[in-house]
Amino acid sequence: MATTSSNTPCRQPEITAERVDRSQVDSVASYEEYEAAVTHDGVVFSGLVRVARREGFETAYIWPSLDSFLDEYDAVDYRGETVRLTLATGDAAPPYTVTVRSVSPAELADGSVWHAEDAPADVREVLQAAGEGSGLYSLDDPPEGLLAGLDEHDYVYLDGRFYTTYIETREPLPVTLNATASDGEGGPRLRLSLRNDADAAVSVTSGAPAPFGVLSLSAADGDRRSLLWTDAYEESGHLHTEGRSVTAVNSIGLATEVEAGGAVSRTFQVSPDIESGEYVLDDNVGVRGPNEGEGGTLDYTVRVRVE
Repeated sequence: MATTSSNTPCRQPEITAERVDRSQVDSVASYEEYEAAVTHDGVVFSGLVRVARREGFETAYIWPSLDSFLDEYDAVDYRGETVRLTLATGDAAPPYTVTVRSVSPAELADGSVWHAEDAPADVREVLQAAGEGSGLYSLDDPPEGLLAGLDEHDYVYLDGRFYTTYIETREPLPVTLNATASDGEGGPRLRLSLRNDADAAVSVTSGAPAPFGVLSLSAADGDRRSLLWTDAYEESGHLHTEGRSVTAVNSIGLATEVEAGGAVSRTFQVSPDIESGEYVLDDNVGVRGPNEGEGGTLDYTVRVRVE
């Protein structure tokens, strides 16, 4: 269950001022005492009386020197006039009133909510992993009840948190991605190839340059990254390069049509300065199948050992 709270509406403290006869008040501060009281954080707010007389001075905070001044004096000798100052707090001073009531998750959402805390353990495990992950969460064998629960609800409520529900792809995508490492002139190389296994053409989408975008290897045991280089970076009109570095990439999606049984590929140069160790290439491309509604995101992971 969730709870909500609300503060009772209240008015801020307000100082008002009015000109009075000296006989109407008991204690009158000098202008110097007034000036010291209205000095706060190095700023002298000498116009407080003028504002308070005209429209009232509302403030969320009565600083200590002003608070003491208002407690001690009824009025101030302000430019030859006796001006009475009045502090009205109404219900603005703490403690504020807070009301709390218990509400159901359905009251907080604009659609149907799946209370997944009652789901089987294997379903909860997948939902937790998908909710904690970043981006698309892929799985080969959905546990029984997972897809039905997602189809029937707009949100998932689990472990005190809400998640939106969305199934991108229900069937395997009609493509296969392969990675091949080799030694060549200039050092080791990595070749990616995506084959269309469908009986008709498919469309592959990526960032620039097509068909895979800009790729990097990430160290499996740390934050080190190493750019995979291809001359296509320099040739692309959507990238900015300096030497063998990519300095900027335009945010754009590019589509490549792959005929039935065909493939698209690109060879990347591994940096000669890369340190030895385990690396991971973790990226994705979009795939639109030959039939209406077919398609999704192909996540792929390539593990590389540099010796």
